[in-house]
Amino acid sequence: MAIDLITNTPAEAEALFKMNHAYHTNFAWQMNRKVNIEELTVQFQRVRLPRQMLVQPRYSTQEQIAKNSTADMVLVAMKDDNPIGYVALAENEDSTMVSIIDLVVRQNHRRKGVGSILLAGAQDWTSHRGCQRLVTDVTTKNDPAINLLIHCNFDYCGFHEFFSVNHDIVLFYGIYLR
Repeated sequence: MAIDLITNTPAEAEALFKMNHAYHTNFAWQMNRKVNIEELTVQFQRVRLPRQMLVQPRYSTQEQIAKNSTADMVLVAMKDDNPIGYVALAENEDSTMVSIIDLVVRQNHRRKGVGSILLAGAQDWTSHRGCQRLVTDVTTKNDPAINLLIHCNFDYCGFHEFFSVNHDIVLFYGIYLR
């Protein structure tokens, strides 16, 4: 499967931002916390759900478009001249880090390596900008994205319980590039 990456500005890619962000999962990550005067332990454990769950996006289409419009770069995965996925990237103010604002692959192209190609392109773009770190956040329900990040050598680097608009727990992942 030949996939090309092309660069776009957020304005050029706005139609892509309406791509279906929903996904199915059989797993989620459960947080267990132990707090006492001597110890604070937080553990995340992957648990099988009783049945497959369709997870809707964290943001409405309009909210996602507004969020993605702040991107500095949008890399689009193309197959046979058709867009099949994208990653939206934003460089932080001191130019040491790039954040993945959004990454989506069309449903009929998922689990075929497109996400890995987009992440490799994001790492390349980040390095060429002279930035040292590429980071992103995912909810604990997004087991497919967590597996992709781990597969692409991203490291877990923290969590936030109420970071998401729907109050899901969000996990942060990042990779050092130099």
